[in-house]
Amino acid sequence: MTAAFSPDGSRIITASADNTVRLWDAASWVALATLAGHTGGVVSAAFSPDGLRIVTASVDRTAHIWRLDPIVLMPADQRQAFVCRERLAGAQSFSEREMQDPMLRGREDLRDPRHRTGPFRIGYYRCAAGEAAAAVRRVLSH
Repeated sequence: MTAAFSPDGSRIITASADNTVRLWDAASWVALATLAGHTGGVVSAAFSPDGLRIVTASVDRTAHIWRLDPIVLMPADQRQAFVCRERLAGAQSFSEREMQDPMLRGREDLRDPRHRTGPFRIGYYRCAAGEAAAAVRRVLSH
């Protein structure tokens, strides 16, 4: 097994005998990606000088060049904001299991994200109409 830092020092790549390569955030030690494709243990891994690709070599006598996803290359704070924003844009609500995700844990204000998507999404109006109808029913029931 080998390990190497990205040129900017923000990520670490590890080669493993389980036929995979893992990409880690160097600051948080969070696994960002697992690269699978070799049929034998991976003995070497290195970043390209620009940090956009990874080259790996395996005992299966193959080498792979992997292009990294731009989301993985974002700084951790930007990546979290991007993923959370994209996930919130289409969500109606989050399950208890989803609320345990590290990005949502402790963020009860995000449990029902329709309030956060804004007036450019139809879900915003559906939610507002439902709330208005509920308010009218409460007033009429008294």
